[in-house]
Amino acid sequence: MHSEFYQIEEEAAEKINTAKANGKRVIAVGTTSCRTIESAAKEDGTIAPVSGWTDSFYLSGISV
Repeated sequence: MHSEFYQIEEEAAEKINTAKANGKRVIAVGTTSCRTIESAAKEDGTIAPVSGWTDSFYLSGISV
């Protein structure tokens, strides 16, 4: 298990929410950005400006 600090600024949250509201895809590139979006998402699927810690779990030699 590995913890990483993340921060989503207001401008980034607005861009993500606007894209989703317009039916566009939001693609996270890399495990840290993916876990950041997963950790920051609210129940309605929107993202708010936020910071915190997220956990990542890595298995060596296994492709998923």
